[in-house]
Amino acid sequence: MDVAGKKGYGKKRNAANKNQEVPLEVKPNERITSQEPSTTEAIEDDVKVLLEDVTLSKEWITKVNVGMDAVEISGQCLGKVECTLGILKGILLKRWKTSEAT
Repeated sequence: MDVAGKKGYGKKRNAANKNQEVPLEVKPNERITSQEPSTTEAIEDDVKVLLEDVTLSKEWITKVNVGMDAVEISGQCLGKVECTLGILKGILLKRWKTSEAT
């Protein structure tokens, strides 16, 4: 017997349970206690701090975006430099080979 057979996995469910209706009444659980929703009024100082936090967050996001753009531009520049160096290397090798041949 395989593992699925031992644990009861993969067995068909009882057809009688399939058509069983769920009761419409929900009985309250004794462990769960309901609480009134609490409302808190914001003090003017709290609102100012919140606005400052939002402003700082926006500034950081802007700085991160600028940094990401700088990295991308640097990568593009390095790619151009590598390409240019490759071209220069090829030209120098051709000149060196032609100067050796003569």
